Amino acid sequence: MKIGYTTQASLLLAAGFAFSGDAAAQSYMPAGVQENVPEATVTAGGWTVCHQSTFDTSGVDTLASVQAACSEPNLMMACRPVGNANFTLVAAAPRADVFFETGMSNVLHDANGVGWYYNDSWSWGFAPQGETVNRNSCDIGVASQANLRMCIHTGGGTLNSGFRCGSTYLNGNNAWERVILQSVPMVTLTVPGSNSPRLIAEELIIPPNRTLTNAGNLDIETTIEYAFSPGEVRYARLHCPGVQFAPGTTVAFGGDPSNLIGAVNTTADGAIYFSITAGAT
Repeated sequence: MKIGYTTQASLLLAAGFAFSGDAAAQSYMPAGVQENVPEATVTAGGWTVCHQSTFDTSGVDTLASVQAACSEPNLMMACRPVGNANFTLVAAAPRADVFFETGMSNVLHDANGVGWYYNDSWSWGFAPQGETVNRNSCDIGVASQANLRMCIHTGGGTLNSGFRCGSTYLNGNNAWERVILQSVPMVTLTVPGSNSPRLIAEELIIPPNRTLTNAGNLDIETTIEYAFSPGEVRYARLHCPGVQFAPGTTVAFGGDPSNLIGAVNTTADGAIYFSITAGAT
């Protein structure tokens, strides 16, 4: 995304663009259900395990504890034989979609090419987007793309034994494991140990003894080297010490037209701030 600012300023000492926040997107985000994915590809792409248990484990891990441990913006469900270097199946989506409550119905919640379902007393899993499921309580008996379905039995707010990783049915099986991973921030957008935003771009550095003649609009353009997740909201601040932004200062952007820029606000010390809401891409 490229951000442009138009203002009317007669003096510019420095223009600094900063994001506030501490989350960042991973570099690997598979669309749809994927098969036989190397764990090395997943971890190198910015994911880390937040829950891991074998398919025979029952009544030990609560869904509340899983959600507390898996708190990053994006989650991935995966399964494989214990000790295998590759995940048999992986599917990923924003956290809210992975934990989207579907009750005990067969109506799926679509996100990132995957049909998700979740209920802490019935089952939790996925199928390819557009496919049907037969939850009883896990997804059984549907032949179409059986190799691309994963399901974990749940009950009483806990993960229970079973049930499937692709076409392999796993009730009471301790040789296969279910793994939940979460995205790991690759860039810290807040200075550690403080509430100060980190400067990620700086342009138009002009010594204090120079003036910039006001011949109309002053256009500042900054490329944001940050990968937004769809629907993610961030807050940006452009600070120019010694400058007062004129009424009517605007913010425009280049990129996906579904991105949104919020209302532009100004501060007395020469800053403007606004929200950025990421669109579909």
